Amino acid sequence: MKSQYDKAIEAEQARIYEMPLDAQSFVGLEGIWVEIIDLCEDAKSTGLTEEMLKTDVELKLRLARITINSQEEFIASDDWAKLLVNIKSGSGDDSPDMGYSIRVELFQKVVLVRSPFISVMGPTWGSSCLGVCSKCSKSDFPEIARKGVKDLVDMFLKNYLSANPTE
Repeated sequence: MKSQYDKAIEAEQARIYEMPLDAQSFVGLEGIWVEIIDLCEDAKSTGLTEEMLKTDVELKLRLARITINSQEEFIASDDWAKLLVNIKSGSGDDSPDMGYSIRVELFQKVVLVRSPFISVMGPTWGSSCLGVCSKCSKSDFPEIARKGVKDLVDMFLKNYLSANPTE
């Protein structure tokens, strides 16, 4: 039996995009802070919460044996790494369709070659999914969004594990 997510994916022709950067930037990455940003009111009105998403992402990372850092550990670290998750959604007043975008990005400390004393936070990997959930009810959206986030995190883990094979 197909889930609401599978039905929506078939109906919507969702598009997934990946920003391919050198997987070597994943080598030796030990801990990651997970941040859910700007969950829009439209998404929140469906029952989706930042806590749900953060728990889902952190669980997948822990299963891959990646250390989860707190915000305080992230700030105190010399080797910053943050996995950022962003979901936007919306629908017209009379429309049964709900458009959405899901973005997962890894930000790390980046040092400028021309000025090695300057370091900034920059994206080193990213993937996104754009779609329209046709004729789905608001109560279906949390499952669709959570599955979309998990799929993008799986793409991240594939890259991470290729650079950091387990023994």
